[in-house]
Amino acid sequence: MFRPASSYNALQQTLYLCQWPVRSRRLSLVALFTIQVPAMVCLALKLFGRLKQKARLAVDDYLVMLSTPVFLVFLVVGQYAAAIGFGVDIWTLPSDKIVKCMKP
Repeated sequence: MFRPASSYNALQQTLYLCQWPVRSRRLSLVALFTIQVPAMVCLALKLFGRLKQKARLAVDDYLVMLSTPVFLVFLVVGQYAAAIGFGVDIWTLPSDKIVKCMKP
């Protein structure tokens, strides 16, 4: 009888015994985070400066204000996904993390 847990454990043992390299893209996800946060700060400072000077807002300012909430949700969800296991090979994760990744 086929049992996913036993074949998963066998794959993890093979990974360890054969010293397969562990591939991870978490560093690139963190690098994106370090770029995205200062970009959001710069946009907020730009809008704050325009409002403080009582300057007329241009079309790009309105587009930034419309897209910022969507981008913030994208940023939070992406960082949460990276924290629970996205960005690495599934067979390198413990089984409880896999279950957590797959829950809605």
